[in-house]
Amino acid sequence: SGLEPPGQVLDLTAVEQGPGWIHLEWKKPATGGTVAIYFVERLTPGASDWPHVAEVYAPKVILEKQERGIEFQYRIVASNKAGNGKPSNSVTAVL
Repeated sequence: SGLEPPGQVLDLTAVEQGPGWIHLEWKKPATGGTVAIYFVERLTPGASDWPHVAEVYAPKVILEKQERGIEFQYRIVASNKAGNGKPSNSVTAVL
């Protein structure tokens, strides 16, 4: 059997946040293939697409230099050579 994409990232939480930064942590998928990389995606109010704002190898990230006073939503997608898993739950923050 070939490699399969990872499953859905679990339990995304905003651990801590401050002016212009946010610390996110999550649990790796319980199903699917091995995670090669996590894409951190951010939705801006009024937008429909979730651009990648970071790529990380561990299930945590601190995003800095985030615009202030905007209600962003963040989510995580696990990925490997076979493809992307389902996005995690999203968290909303105004930094």
